Amino acid sequence: MRLSFDLHTAQEDVYFDQIKHPEHGHYNIGGFFLLKGSLNIKQFELAIKKTVEAFDVHQLTFDLMHHKQHFQSNIDSIHVAFLDFKGESNPKEVAIKWMHEQYSTPFELNSESLFEHALIQISEDEFCWFSRYHHLITDGYGLLIFYQTVAKVYSQLQSNISLEWLKTIPHFKDEITLSLEYVNSSQYLKDKAYWLSKFSEKPQSILQKNYLDTTSGGKVVSNFSSGQYSLLSKLCESYQFSFQHLLIAALTIYFNQVNNQSELVFGVPLHNRRNKLQRQLMGMMTGVIPCKIRIADLTVEQLINSIKRQQRYDYRHQRFPISHLNRDLHLHQLGQEQLFDITVNYRPFDVNLPLEGVKSEFTNILSEDGTQPLECILCDYGTQQPMALELMFQLNYFTETEAQQLANRLIFIMSQLPLVIDSPVNQVPLITSQEQKQLVTFSPYYSTSSNSCIHELFEQQVATTPDQVALVFEDQSLTYAQLNSQANQLAHYLIQQGVTPDGLVGICLDRSPAVIIAMLATLKAGGAYVPLDPTYPTSRLAYMVEDSQVEVILSQSPHQAQFVDSAVPVVDVKDPAFQSRLDGLSNENPCPMTLGLQPDHLAYIIYTSGSTGKPKGVMIEHRALVSHIETIKPAYGITSH
Repeated sequence: MRLSFDLHTAQEDVYFDQIKHPEHGHYNIGGFFLLKGSLNIKQFELAIKKTVEAFDVHQLTFDLMHHKQHFQSNIDSIHVAFLDFKGESNPKEVAIKWMHEQYSTPFELNSESLFEHALIQISEDEFCWFSRYHHLITDGYGLLIFYQTVAKVYSQLQSNISLEWLKTIPHFKDEITLSLEYVNSSQYLKDKAYWLSKFSEKPQSILQKNYLDTTSGGKVVSNFSSGQYSLLSKLCESYQFSFQHLLIAALTIYFNQVNNQSELVFGVPLHNRRNKLQRQLMGMMTGVIPCKIRIADLTVEQLINSIKRQQRYDYRHQRFPISHLNRDLHLHQLGQEQLFDITVNYRPFDVNLPLEGVKSEFTNILSEDGTQPLECILCDYGTQQPMALELMFQLNYFTETEAQQLANRLIFIMSQLPLVIDSPVNQVPLITSQEQKQLVTFSPYYSTSSNSCIHELFEQQVATTPDQVALVFEDQSLTYAQLNSQANQLAHYLIQQGVTPDGLVGICLDRSPAVIIAMLATLKAGGAYVPLDPTYPTSRLAYMVEDSQVEVILSQSPHQAQFVDSAVPVVDVKDPAFQSRLDGLSNENPCPMTLGLQPDHLAYIIYTSGSTGKPKGVMIEHRALVSHIETIKPAYGITSH
């Protein structure tokens, strides 16, 4: 006996597109867990089989002639393949190659099974659990539910606990019935009216085809640093934003400036599980809503809030299928496939399976045959792995190099958002300060003395000779890249503390690399440094601090005691706890344009003896210092080497 149903509205696009392109595996979803520890192989396989039996999507087959889906009354056999690669010279590499080849193989829609599982042993206590599903029977959210259920079943099998609760798992067939009822409801008509009104005028495409007409695609991946992830997490927490909001904002900022488009539309996938029961459901329920962003004279904060507000309105009508909207707007007659050519997806993959005695690490596998010109996927692995931005692209829109450059641009823009939250959207930099310098340098009108700040000359040298030794002190040495990285982390700390152009930072340190790092960090943060010689009397230092009005003092033990009567914050830069804090900050060059830093701003204030007996501060600007450096370079034979 079998039960027949029409397609769920969420399945329609996937079903008909797969029929149109049977050779593509772009609707395969899944990945693998690396399992390390004392895994009970037989009970783990049994846990997979019992979980497969519990979720009715595994019973699904499709009738390609009548476009129906059938639930088999039972599954004849559930097979979990077991492969032993321990004897290979590089078993993990062989296993990963096998899994990727298997993953890229398309399912045949009329087959009896649209899923597979395999357990691969690569050492005595190391396994790969591989799974592959067709998107027709489940979405990513449903797959996470499946993984979590397998872990729970395995643990209870180990403890000899009853599994009667598996019989209470909700069925996808019930959700199909609700989906078909929705299409015939008044709410469907209200949702339809909302979307047709919103897109009464067809949006302009963001991307243009540049290359050969091909259906082939590619994938690039860029990781966020721990410092970038930390800053973005704090931004989301402070302003009640989501990572998806930030990625949409970064894309909006980029294409607004590059294409000069004031209105942009992105596709945003949603898991469409609106209640507790649905959030326990494995099945294909994902929908996509078109997110329209209008850009006016907004700050970054206002832009992200407008994205957040617009999505809140759209979510009320999220059940309306995008395929129905495309049909009602007659897009095919206009030669369009979708209202959007870029989709933006945030996928939390913090899937740490609670298996006693076994550590797990998940790797998501994505097909390189994308269904959109560009799919931007933010993969958040929590504390397990670095957050990654994956771009899946079609080769008739991007080369791999162009896609990688775009991924790097988007991560750079996102990492700038906490620093430019109050800045106008059209002033957010799209390229790093190093790239800006390269562009300016290539200009025939480039003049170092009129266009650079002093620390930018140092950054140019870093870009030219990153691995050459820049600093030697006693038995210590730092390369240009190492020195730059440490200075950048301290610079980002100073920016967080509110240092701005012409803001003054006191430096009271013993002669060491820390002095150079502090000077560079202050300049990079946009401030000006004030040297405070630790050998000076306390009264002289107190006068200099009060007279200059420094905002913060970078010092070390025991010199901090000389400022005990001052209200100015004093930071021990050599304190291990402080160094640990810096390790979590970005090591990217702060952007002078973002900071509002110009060559006319102060670089440092140096105190001289003064004719009155009191020290007198002399203010030096970046422009003057750079001009002096450029003048003496030929005289002293200074070169980049």
